[in-house]
This record gives sequence, structure tokens and C-alpha cells, in this order.
Amino acid sequence: MIQPQSIKYELADKQQAITAGGFGTMLQLTKQLELRRKINQAIPLFKFHLPYDEADHVLNISMNLLPVAVALNILKTDVATKPI
Repeated sequence: MIQPQSIKYELADKQQAITAGGFGTMLQLTKQLELRRKINQAIPLFKFHLPYDEADHVLNISMNLLPVAVALNILKTDVATKPI
């Protein structure tokens, strides 16, 4: 279900990054590694894969944790760089 055809980013000249950039990268990495097929083989839970399969649920949870990990990393960096 989560299978974009292609991902293209367009940024203005002044803009250096976007907040959702990691999401597209993770989807492309998932596609290149054939992670969806490997997850479905490793977790044979559903009898029918209509409209969702096991990989949709696993990737949903992992993609929802991605912004949390980024936020925690930013907080960790901010705390480490501030003097006590």
C-alpha cells in the first residue's frame, strides 16, 4: 500500500532542508532492499493481502517512529552543546 512511484524534492534557493525528507529516503531504501517482500516472508500473518499486507503494518510503525527519533536526536544534541 505504501509504494510511491518516484519521489522528487523541489526546494527554494534559500531552503536547505525539509522536515519530511527522511521519509522519502526510507521509502526508497525499502524499495531498493526489497524489504517489503522480506517482511511479508518473515511474518506470514495474513491469509489475504487485500488491501494491506504485513509490511504495511511494520513500515507504518517504523515510519511513525522516524520523526520521534529525529526529535530525540535534536534534543540530545541541544543538551550536549549547552554549558551547565
